[in-house]
Amino acid sequence: AIHLKRFGNEVAFVSQIADDAFGKEIFEFAKKENIEKGISFDKNHPTGFVSVEFVGNEPHYTIELEKSWQYIDYVSLDSSIDVCVFGSLALYFEKNQATFLQYKQENPTALFICDLNLRGNFYSEKLISLCLSNAGILKVNDDEWEYLKNIYKQATNQNLLDYLKENFKLTQIIRTQGEKGAIVYWNGNIVQEETTLVPQELFKDAIGAGDGFLACFLNTYFKENDVQKALKNALSFAAKICQNSGAIPVEKNIY
Repeated sequence: AIHLKRFGNEVAFVSQIADDAFGKEIFEFAKKENIEKGISFDKNHPTGFVSVEFVGNEPHYTIELEKSWQYIDYVSLDSSIDVCVFGSLALYFEKNQATFLQYKQENPTALFICDLNLRGNFYSEKLISLCLSNAGILKVNDDEWEYLKNIYKQATNQNLLDYLKENFKLTQIIRTQGEKGAIVYWNGNIVQEETTLVPQELFKDAIGAGDGFLACFLNTYFKENDVQKALKNALSFAAKICQNSGAIPVEKNIY
């Protein structure tokens, strides 16, 4: 949300926090970035947090439960939605599914973009089908792509592409491939780009690289309607995120 806002788009971030120390910090940060209009406050659960442990350079996450983000309320926004980016992790919880479907129902012309997040035990075939059924664009990584091939019993990439098109009308898919780069399946065409390698001495961490990638891809694609350029820009931007500690750069000159 912050990346898209810093790229010059109108953005509202829909989530839920509590009136506690973490919540106040998040809300002040969101206000500073002008994305706070979709945030609601939970009186019954504390603000969520995630513990991160690094194995090599890769972050591994422990998601703490019974937190406010599991119970996101519907918030009326100032204007209708053109694009909604949603993650499958939040939709694991029933309250969030109901809130999400309310936004979907009230914005019938909006493009809904699913970022698949297979974290811990917070996913199921039923949840994945819900997400894919409501997505116009799907973003996955290699592990998530292999998971889809497995649950839908599709032997090859082309088999899975055909299956997703036939069963979910999905013809626009972004697949990140770690150090190899990324591949995009777009209306029957295949577009690939190699990653921008970060020298070891400049690498800080990979937290938020996927979100940065997706934000930059969407920003370029919607403004220039050029998939190849969007993919190239997105990989370059993700590499810049890896040269910053954490997901949100303090310096804004990379935008």
